[in-house]
Amino acid sequence: MRYVYTIGIIYGLEMNVFLQEDSLAKPIWAQNAQKRMKQLGITQLELSNQLGLKTVGAIGHWFNGRRTPTLKNIELLADCLKIPITELFIVPGESKTLDGDAKHLNDALMLLCRAVSVPKDDVETFFKVFELLGSENILKAVKILSDAENEDRNHTSAVIDIFDFISKSG
Repeated sequence: MRYVYTIGIIYGLEMNVFLQEDSLAKPIWAQNAQKRMKQLGITQLELSNQLGLKTVGAIGHWFNGRRTPTLKNIELLADCLKIPITELFIVPGESKTLDGDAKHLNDALMLLCRAVSVPKDDVETFFKVFELLGSENILKAVKILSDAENEDRNHTSAVIDIFDFISKSG
């Protein structure tokens, strides 16, 4: 996946917000939410009622990028749309299907990047490296290291196993 970020305010703190690169203002999560709303036949008014918002205008501001919802509201939005929060942040045409631990790793890293103040350039670099490494490869390397430790094997042998695994996987 390719991630594009801008700075937004969440819980009163400046944090990274995912945006689609070719979009002038509309965040990718808003585009995905609107697509899902259309699939479910939900209007902005119905959604604002489900979220407990005072006005339907708040959702319009969110979807047009004029305001940034709190992380809690994004979580509630995903719940109302009956999708995992990470589906809101998938860039169309560039998504990868992840299962199990790989999906959890990806989700955790996306949420952690939103929750801590990491400079925009660092987050972009991190996800470029993460994409190159691949979550499945990262998890495999962690398992090799963990197994080596549990079996009281030499750390060097685990490193060799990781290099062998990577060279075989291409």
